[in-house]
Amino acid sequence: MNVSVNPPSISFFTSATFRTETIDQRKFDKFTDSLGYFLKRKQISYSVFETGYRGDFRYPRYFPSKILSPFILHWIAIKSLFLAKFPKELNELKGLDDLYSYLKKYSDLMSINDFRSLLKRALLIKNWSEYLKEILKKEKPKLVFLNASYGPFGMAICLASRELGITSVDVQHGVSGKYHFGYGSWHNVPQNTGYEVLPRVFWTWTKFDYDAIREWTEASANVHEPIVGGNPFLSLFKIESSLSLVEDARVKLKENFKSQWKNVLITLQPHDKLHPIQKKIIEFRIPNVRFWIRLHPDMKREEKEILRTLSELSGEIETDLANSLPLYTLLECMNLHITSSSATVFEAQQFGVHTLICDSNSSYFFEDVIKEGMASVIKEDEISEIKIKEYLNIKSDQKQKSTDIETAINTLVKKFV
Repeated sequence: MNVSVNPPSISFFTSATFRTETIDQRKFDKFTDSLGYFLKRKQISYSVFETGYRGDFRYPRYFPSKILSPFILHWIAIKSLFLAKFPKELNELKGLDDLYSYLKKYSDLMSINDFRSLLKRALLIKNWSEYLKEILKKEKPKLVFLNASYGPFGMAICLASRELGITSVDVQHGVSGKYHFGYGSWHNVPQNTGYEVLPRVFWTWTKFDYDAIREWTEASANVHEPIVGGNPFLSLFKIESSLSLVEDARVKLKENFKSQWKNVLITLQPHDKLHPIQKKIIEFRIPNVRFWIRLHPDMKREEKEILRTLSELSGEIETDLANSLPLYTLLECMNLHITSSSATVFEAQQFGVHTLICDSNSSYFFEDVIKEGMASVIKEDEISEIKIKEYLNIKSDQKQKSTDIETAINTLVKKFV
């Protein structure tokens, strides 16, 4: 959405996936729309380009955006992945498959069949970037904001921006830190040039996330650098908590609350759906406890299956309001949060809500929250009704102060616009 007749200073590239909140019966992008609110207050012009995730376009949108044609993006993908031809000499090069095997051995994330498929993925990034460059040439922004820069499309945005001399900014959207493959522990960063497919700036939520990225960006002579900008939607929620859009949600929530009951928010993740530990806790049927089950935005395809599974469980379960009301409105009223690996761990901390982490393998993402006593790892053999009741009575006043998001915007604008 442009807020002035001037060319936009900033362009956003986002996905319908991030329209996770429903406000005033419109789909709200918790990062782009939140940042847009602060930019409009400062009279900074911006534009938004949006893709649909797996054909999912969420309407009506809170603020307008320009839809990137799925037909063009898919056609580029087909040409790159299925129709691409490489020189015959490539087949004669020795060691390519050995190199691929080495990469496969040390990375569980390599889901590509052979080295030639890896080259096709690189070609896809390059071809998408050429398409995006034409858009950016017309827009002429000074800054490009995006989420999830570690995927092929995110890399294409970074590459297009880099080749046009535009500063790309990855806005943290969830778990980050030194153990995340997209944000931590990059080695051998080319000094003075960095990597062309990584963002120029990493917008982080906390000093903890900032430090994890700063560990390796110093070697790039600041070609890549982090900045603490805070969680945009959380900042908006706290600053504008008296807005009707928030108050209406609070009223609706309270109308459906049962007095003297405890409330537990369970956030699901696509890779494990309803975790066995979460299921076991629900089936304890603890008196006067209600479970609010919130699906991950990427679980649209699994929604019917999840709801069917939940319908077979006994206990007080709420799904409609848990998925239609803003997350932070829910967290204001929760006594406990349970997840396997959701970034809601960080957000629950902001509201003084303790988190039980079901997946011990993901606990290292939340080391700082665990250290501060706002999260605990729970194992299946440790679960008991008595133990859960103890956690339900934990309510902390340890709420972190929100980052001054406008200071971060000022820093970026002053340096790059």
